Amino acid sequence: MTYDIGGGAYYSNCDHAVGADQTETFRLPQPDGSVRVFERHSQTLSSREKTNSFWATAKATYKSQNAMITNTVSVDSWNHPEANQTGNVTYSPEIMETSRYTNRASDDNRSVIYNGQMVFTMPRGNSLSLSPRYANTHTTQNFLYSEGDLTPIASSAIDKTNLAQMLVQYTHDFGSAGSITPMAMYRFTGNRIRYSGTVDKYDRANTSLFNTGINYSLKTKKLYTLIGIGWIWNRFGLNDIRETSSKPWVDLNLNYAFSDKSSANITFHYSTWPAEANLKSETILQSSPLMYYTGNPALNPKKSYDIWGQYILLPTSKLKLSAFGYAWIVGNRYAYVYEARPESILRTIRQPIGSFTSVNYGVNASLSLFGSSLQISGSLSQNYVKDTAPFDYSRFSLSGSLEAFYYHGNFYYGACYTSDSSSAPSSMSGIWMTQKGFWWLQAGWGNNNLNIRLFLKNLDRWGWRGNREVLNTASYSMQRREFTTSNHALFQITATYTFGFGKKVERGNEASKLQGAGSAILK
Repeated sequence: MTYDIGGGAYYSNCDHAVGADQTETFRLPQPDGSVRVFERHSQTLSSREKTNSFWATAKATYKSQNAMITNTVSVDSWNHPEANQTGNVTYSPEIMETSRYTNRASDDNRSVIYNGQMVFTMPRGNSLSLSPRYANTHTTQNFLYSEGDLTPIASSAIDKTNLAQMLVQYTHDFGSAGSITPMAMYRFTGNRIRYSGTVDKYDRANTSLFNTGINYSLKTKKLYTLIGIGWIWNRFGLNDIRETSSKPWVDLNLNYAFSDKSSANITFHYSTWPAEANLKSETILQSSPLMYYTGNPALNPKKSYDIWGQYILLPTSKLKLSAFGYAWIVGNRYAYVYEARPESILRTIRQPIGSFTSVNYGVNASLSLFGSSLQISGSLSQNYVKDTAPFDYSRFSLSGSLEAFYYHGNFYYGACYTSDSSSAPSSMSGIWMTQKGFWWLQAGWGNNNLNIRLFLKNLDRWGWRGNREVLNTASYSMQRREFTTSNHALFQITATYTFGFGKKVERGNEASKLQGAGSAILK
């Protein structure tokens, strides 16, 4: 038997500028039956954002002939003490005079997390796995917005979250007949959210999930099959509201090798996903003088269907080609709806409403030359999204990338180009987002412990223009252009050194950051 004890820690501090230019179109019905139409333009003139991030992890592993037990404890702190912006707001037609706005925000997220993994090997091809998890997360958000002579908007929220989870899996190996794994998982999340400022409210949310099912897998010389079926029970409580639901799930994976040079893979998933607690709050918050938002406590789990297919061809030992396709369909969808009032917009959530389909297909290629010293890879893909009511759009986008690496002894050189790409970041938001492409060059030297790297990115781009978002509905439309540091020119030199102690250190299995519990603060 052996004992391994390890740990890790990370700290970063960032201070940079962010911002956005945004045009909103409001179509507000009036008591006399007319519709008041105008645009609101906001432009960031100055901004500053600070971020502090720290995590530390301790990991202990016990190994024997028939058991492996791993216990990991992590502390994670993410602090956003300052995200301030100032700028101008204008209206067209000029229903109000041009004014200056100030937006001050801060966030804080602190977690203590425990993850366990216990695997016990038993006679006759049997094994038992237990995976307990616990997380305690404390989230704080503060927001203060002022515009001209209008009443300032103040909002503060504190969420104290506890998450407890246990996953149990039992596997029996039949040998050439495959293996079978029944499983059961229970997860409980409790949120206590206090809102103060312009709105004073206290929410209590409890979410329970029980998932049970069975997986069967079979592996032969040419075929790998995985079939899984099961059932999920959900129970949600918000203050005095109670909701329960249950739905099946199905997993299917087929991988067939036609020969040593070609193979095909098909993966299918069907499941239901309950709405996150931060979408269910009845609280109504205000984000600007003309925009309010709330949740919907009556949301039921949405249905998710996705299928992935891939064909791989190896014409030679140096060339690899593949064609792929992916489709994602959402049923019983919940989505944002912008309800127009005479003086403002209320963004709420309705279900069921419309449908959402996303399809992506393309080709990949990789080439190895000069005894694998030169590695070249590229991809070309097309994305199609159809989002019906209330957003009503169908869009295509084409994107590609090309990357090359050359290795000579301990030296390496790399280059990459990625084109602009567009996609729908969510099935419920109605936003179509275009991400800017980028290119980079790098060179470095490394051995088992020391790595030195020179990295150059977007040296021809000295502006701050970033992603672009577009949204269109009957009563509200929005166009937004972000300004961030991520698309600006970058010159970077890094050096890392990895310390190892003894023969039992396993590279790639070091202690790493653990994920805390999610917040239920309304978003």
